[in-house]
Amino acid sequence: MTDSSVPRRAADLRVLGDPGRAGVSLAPFLGPVRASEQFQGQLESLLQRLGLHRLAGESRSIVFSGVDSAIGTTTIAVGVGWILATRHALPTVIVGADLRPAVGSEGGAAKAGVRQVLSGAASLESALQRTEFSGFDVLPAGHGGAGFAGADLGHLLRSLERSYRAVLLDTAPVLDYPETALLTAEAHGTVLVARHLASSRKRLVQAGTLVRGSGGSLRGVAINGIEEPLPAWLAARI
Repeated sequence: MTDSSVPRRAADLRVLGDPGRAGVSLAPFLGPVRASEQFQGQLESLLQRLGLHRLAGESRSIVFSGVDSAIGTTTIAVGVGWILATRHALPTVIVGADLRPAVGSEGGAAKAGVRQVLSGAASLESALQRTEFSGFDVLPAGHGGAGFAGADLGHLLRSLERSYRAVLLDTAPVLDYPETALLTAEAHGTVLVARHLASSRKRLVQAGTLVRGSGGSLRGVAINGIEEPLPAWLAARI
């Protein structure tokens, strides 16, 4: 659990991809992370609470889901992945599992991603993208508008876990997009992301209830935009 002051989503993993296959840049997401030692320390605390820093011979898949849209979910997921790969030398992949239609996602130059892997139109190996950091890769959401209802999500996660120690899934808000709840049931844990003075207590509690009711494991809550300690009512519910 961490209290982090970060901006709203600055870029979008739904359309991330390079037609030249040279890899992708995570700079749009990592700007606020690399600029703040305090934020880095908070993310380090979060991944330690999740037990991700001890992944010597095992793998873990963690869902990051916002209580609302545009509250910094992607920045937190990418920040945690960057720390795991660069400071702990743990092979890590960020999965663009937010399959909402995105502007530009229908373009012919867009790279294959989760959608194409789940449909059988592309192999997992061809859809994975390198980043500028060794041991830190991305599986974009891919182009098109299809979701993953009925797809073998567990098989995809287990395949990724054979190659990476940490599989971090950036998803759509779980309350607004039921498909995210399917992912929480397949992953080892879920982190909910909220924003101080923007996300309501009611929605946060409802999101936690939905994760647990779907068979998922709620492992923590990241709240953006505050410096003071976590409210007692929230800590008691986690």
